[in-house]
Amino acid sequence: MRRITSAEASTNAGELEIDHGGAIAVDTEQLREVGARLRTVASRFAEAREAVGRAQALLSSSAQADPHVDLGALRRSGDQVGKLGAEIENAGTGTLLMANAFEVVELRAQAEALALTDAAAANEAQARADEMVEADARLATMADWLVAGWKRQRFDGLGDQYDPDGPLPSVFVAGALVGVASGLGKVRPGMVLSGVTDPVRVTPVKTTTPNAPTGLAAAFRRVPGATAQVAVEKYTMVGGATRYVAYIAGTRNSLPWQAGESEPWDMKSNVELYQGGPSASYQATLDALTAAGVEPGDRVDVVAHSQGGMIAARLAM
Repeated sequence: MRRITSAEASTNAGELEIDHGGAIAVDTEQLREVGARLRTVASRFAEAREAVGRAQALLSSSAQADPHVDLGALRRSGDQVGKLGAEIENAGTGTLLMANAFEVVELRAQAEALALTDAAAANEAQARADEMVEADARLATMADWLVAGWKRQRFDGLGDQYDPDGPLPSVFVAGALVGVASGLGKVRPGMVLSGVTDPVRVTPVKTTTPNAPTGLAAAFRRVPGATAQVAVEKYTMVGGATRYVAYIAGTRNSLPWQAGESEPWDMKSNVELYQGGPSASYQATLDALTAAGVEPGDRVDVVAHSQGGMIAARLAM
């Protein structure tokens, strides 16, 4: 684990839950489970409606009706139970339909991504999406509607980050709009960074002998905290092959007026990476990997957050 500072400065198991962000993945199986449960509840309402109807019929056919029973109110209660059951049935059916629409969107996105590396898997995903649309033509329109809605709302929330009365919300929104208009912020195949970085110095904080993380949530818990920005783990596999995992932290200082000072993980680095330039944080990550023994051709997996995500995307190129 390494703490990184500018050269001129002094050296100083569970599940993963995604609750906000630019895009949220929908668990279609859980959505289907909700839909199935709603339809089960609706069937219970239907049974209750039938029971009320039988009671009303029995009382109405009686030669001497009980004066304490309001047959009109009983009929109205049965009608209300029936209406509620129909509403729940519609909600369950709609939920199941929406789950299928989300799956079509996911399959199409999966096919598009896999087309770059695995044509067979991409064709399989696309065929599954086409099969679902063929079975229910409504899914094509709903899937297009979901994607269009995401495009319209993908920057919602940027203005709510940090203090809404401070200067940063407008900075985030402006940056997003600039990216849409100019194409900045996109990492295309073969794209490399150009320019000169600020000088940085990599200083080791501590060395440990970790076991491999047991899952994605455990891996994210290894992203460095306040004492470091990069952690590099080395693993020797069966057969002698060497692999590395780099954990890269997000922005540490988001104050624009302190950009370019002693903290490389700052707003200056954010802007530089967004514009396609090498940031001090990017260079520091390269230096940390080199210091950990990584050589050209070695496999390096990356777990990153926020600005670390931009660094990871550039490292992948």
